[in-house]
Amino acid sequence: MSQPIVSLQDASDDLITGLADYLVDAQEQDGEYAGSFWSELAYHIPVLDYRAGGSHHNRTVGSAALAFMKLCDEMPQYDLRERAQRAFDWIITRQHDDGGMFEITNDDKPSQFHLEFERSSISLGVVCHGLHDALRLGLPARDEG
Repeated sequence: MSQPIVSLQDASDDLITGLADYLVDAQEQDGEYAGSFWSELAYHIPVLDYRAGGSHHNRTVGSAALAFMKLCDEMPQYDLRERAQRAFDWIITRQHDDGGMFEITNDDKPSQFHLEFERSSISLGVVCHGLHDALRLGLPARDEG
């Protein structure tokens, strides 16, 4: 039997649609993604179950929300611009007074993956990159306070 020929564009479109479906389904109503992307259960056994509990990396929210902004005109049924706004609104609540954020969303236990530092420059950098590019794509800026 011969396999159907799938164009690279069709395969890419299917991949992007599947990723958007997953990201939309994983996001909580308030924009939160805690425990959604990479849970402790999924980390230790090769089953990616976003409802498995545990913690995930804050940096993923910056990438997911940026993806929402990049796809918002192509997928209006998901209201991705609003979802991006809620994701960034939530991730900002994860930021500490010193400007940093933990590597994972569990604020009860610092993640000291980076020598003696409790904050993660990786998470902060990815969130800032996502927010910067989302603003350039038309995400409305929020007033302080």
